[in-house]
Amino acid sequence: MLLAGLVLSSAYLAWSLLAKVAVDREAGRALAAIGLADAPRFSVPMPFNTVLWRVVAMTPQGFVEGERSLLADSGPMVFRGYRSNLEALRAAQGIAAVQRLDWFNHGFQKAQVRDGVLVLSDLRMGAEPDYTFNFAVAERDGNAWRAIPPEQLRWPWQATRRLTAMWERIWTQPALAQAAAGNPVATPAASASK
Repeated sequence: MLLAGLVLSSAYLAWSLLAKVAVDREAGRALAAIGLADAPRFSVPMPFNTVLWRVVAMTPQGFVEGERSLLADSGPMVFRGYRSNLEALRAAQGIAAVQRLDWFNHGFQKAQVRDGVLVLSDLRMGAEPDYTFNFAVAERDGNAWRAIPPEQLRWPWQATRRLTAMWERIWTQPALAQAAAGNPVATPAASASK
């Protein structure tokens, strides 16, 4: 029994590594096609599986996000572009909490201003627009930012809706999944310019 468990866990680990290599290869090709070959990026499996992967790459305006299903996808990965308030983030770089979060998430963060408060979201945990870790770190003080005690914000998100969409995405290519949802398909060139 112990040997069977060891074989099974080793097979799962090997599969996960092979899947990551395949996803990273496809992501590299697609990102190179939109001028982001050297952009900082990461790839992670979506929750509860190693078949659907999420890839995020940082851009001068924010970041792009795409998924790759090892069961359904063929052709280049499709990325959607999202803006981050980099101007506010740069202006608040002297604040200790901003520096600590930047160090902790290795720069994979989204900055947004909500009601005069600078909120940083860790892009590694969650998917747009739902992130597990959102921290209020500064508030506007005239034209500058003033440090506030960091506060983790809890934003409501619909887990059932997210998990249902993830399950459908495992089995459906991006064009089909987005058409079914009534959303236009983002082309790689369009994503880079957003």
